[in-house]
Amino acid sequence: MNLSNKKVLITGGSSGIGLAFAKALSKEVKKVIICGRSEEKLNNVKAENPQLDIIRCDVSDRNDVERLHQTMTDQHPDLNMLINNAGVFQFYSFEKRNHTFEALEKEIEIDFVAPMRLIDKFLPDFMSKEEAAIVNVTSGLAFVPFSMAPVYCATKAGLHSYTESLREQLKNTNVSIYEMCPPLVDTPMTEKMPEAKGFKKENAEELASIFVKGLRNNKLEMRPKASSQLFTLRRFMSGKSVSMINKGNADMEYLYNES
Repeated sequence: MNLSNKKVLITGGSSGIGLAFAKALSKEVKKVIICGRSEEKLNNVKAENPQLDIIRCDVSDRNDVERLHQTMTDQHPDLNMLINNAGVFQFYSFEKRNHTFEALEKEIEIDFVAPMRLIDKFLPDFMSKEEAAIVNVTSGLAFVPFSMAPVYCATKAGLHSYTESLREQLKNTNVSIYEMCPPLVDTPMTEKMPEAKGFKKENAEELASIFVKGLRNNKLEMRPKASSQLFTLRRFMSGKSVSMINKGNADMEYLYNES
């Protein structure tokens, strides 16, 4: 991919993986715009990274998405790359009933419905560009679920499948469809999670470097580090993969009380 002619919008860009991607890409592309739910966080990011443009948007709110699309159309008509990165990660115990169904719906709305809604809004614009790209950030847990976060894993598995279908449908167009499947990364979203045996928390900046290199090399599906292991585990040990990954979950039941 030619990055130098790209203007990029990143959702969930005010912290964690999204912010790491934004900083790395800002050295390669024409412009990076990040959006997030917290105006305070966005302003703090802007103060430290003046090269980034910011816009407040809750991607789970369809009216906010409409406003975001209109703002991009008016202020950045040459936008030609969308990175769907915004996500939430919650722990649920169906046995202990420590959740409301509304909480599950909200997670699905952010992690799965929002990327599809954004693609639906921006794809017609991108089809008119000489070259455009959409990146869906999923997870290594799309391949083997971590049972304490059932909704997150289900949405990432669904988004992975959706991305494959979208890529196949658009393979003869000017819009390229990429997928980044991060492993466990050291971010605010995962700060309460312990490192599983053999799966350490990766550095967000290092992951961003891998991501940029993958885009340059036109790698449509990126499965760095432990994500590649999970993909292989599911492929060759499908019957045992889930029990292997979830061994020892009882030692982490304290996470349920904080969800």
